[in-house]
Amino acid sequence: MARRLHCPTTIVTGIWVEVANGQELKCDSMCKNFQWGMQQQAFQAEQQQWNALRSLLKQYEDVFQEPKGLPPQRIHDHRIPIKPGSQPVNARPYRYASMQKTVIEDMVRDMLMSRVIQNSFGPYASLVVLVKKKDNTWGMCIDYRSLNNIIVKDKFFIPLIEKLLEELGAGVQTDPKKVIAVQSWSIPQNWIMEAQHAFGVLKQALVNAPVLSLSKFSKIFIVKTDASGEGIGAVLMQEGHPIAYISKALSAKNMGLSAYEEMLAILFAVKQIAARFYLSSSLYLAARSVTTIWEASSRWRPFWSYCYWQMKNKYENVASPGSLQPLPHPQGIFTDITMDFIDGLPKSQGRTVIMVVVDRLTKYAHFIGLTHPYTAKSMAQLFLDHVFKFHGLPNTIVSDKDAIFTNQFW
Repeated sequence: MARRLHCPTTIVTGIWVEVANGQELKCDSMCKNFQWGMQQQAFQAEQQQWNALRSLLKQYEDVFQEPKGLPPQRIHDHRIPIKPGSQPVNARPYRYASMQKTVIEDMVRDMLMSRVIQNSFGPYASLVVLVKKKDNTWGMCIDYRSLNNIIVKDKFFIPLIEKLLEELGAGVQTDPKKVIAVQSWSIPQNWIMEAQHAFGVLKQALVNAPVLSLSKFSKIFIVKTDASGEGIGAVLMQEGHPIAYISKALSAKNMGLSAYEEMLAILFAVKQIAARFYLSSSLYLAARSVTTIWEASSRWRPFWSYCYWQMKNKYENVASPGSLQPLPHPQGIFTDITMDFIDGLPKSQGRTVIMVVVDRLTKYAHFIGLTHPYTAKSMAQLFLDHVFKFHGLPNTIVSDKDAIFTNQFW
């Protein structure tokens, strides 16, 4: 278009333009200071960004140059350690089309001439795959999957922040400039008094002593846990000061728990914090777990005694409760149903679980396929879509004590 309009152009390299259909086109020339009009409005192409990019490429042009030759030898040259007893990988090459075979030979010849590769008489050989690029040229990919299966994986030590702080000891402190910046934060004037107070308390907590202290293995560790209906958390402390803290949101299955949330929090804390600080769970933690569960269950016990359905469905905690009693005989079709899940099935159309709803009178059943994860809310929606719209709301639903069925959502 620029040439047809006889606009002055400059030869450029390394510039791509994305057009309206998403395709990227390579540009070999550019029109500078181009001006045009549209709907009585004048426009001009900006050149400032291109000039800055061109200056940056010029400054680091050695980085973008095509490599010439192999890297220089160093004290520790790269090598690929092979597992003992492994046989060399020597894959038979693919049968390429004549055009692709020519492309591979040209690319190998160019790399040999530029000395980025060299001839080898080793017993190893991996497959070559050609991949089409956006500019319709070919790119060479080497299939090293077979080789990766027999090499010894490198394992690099990743230092933890806690370990680095222990090594530094008392030399860790907050940047004074950061403290001054926090102290100078202005409180928004449109906040209510409670928000302003909370903002001030937060500022004081940030600029005072460090929030977390360093652990000292010569002193006693104390783990404090807490749990709610949606999450659990724990704090590792020494002498009343926090050292580490962790938290986790409860899954849909665990959200159906009640008193056992506290026990779940303690087990989570012992597993995570003990592994991080190389601690072992002591008898104190075990005893504290029992005490915490008893305290949590005591908070719920007064509510259980007033709940009719809880007392009716509560099982007897005795060794011999007696003979099982039959359920009342249903009086109508789909007035009394049972619900359960068949899990662990082979995948069929992406589904591995079947929700089974059976009418106790006619034994007519609905089989509803679903996938993990599923919640009480999603189950209720499936029940409305596949059962309720055909049969209405039943009088009774018999199920096991799965958290999906005992969830408060129902």
